[in-house]
Amino acid sequence: MSRYYMAENLKRLRTFYGYQQKEIADQLHISRQAYSNYERGTRMPDLRTCIQLAEFYQVTLDALLLAKDPARRISEQAKKENKAL
Repeated sequence: MSRYYMAENLKRLRTFYGYQQKEIADQLHISRQAYSNYERGTRMPDLRTCIQLAEFYQVTLDALLLAKDPARRISEQAKKENKAL
């Protein structure tokens, strides 16, 4: 059975990008409380919202759900791209 890391990943990605919960909720047209529930793991978003979250954070849906730390991978990728410049 797979372990889902969505709650942890949502919080990591939000803090990585420096967003407030309200900002993301407004972009997705959901309440801040709903987004907070997703981050705390007390509720799971529906598939449409999962897709919107993945698009918002520019990660794949499977990375959002299953990766242990997509924010670290994004950070590492950004460092590589900066070094290439």
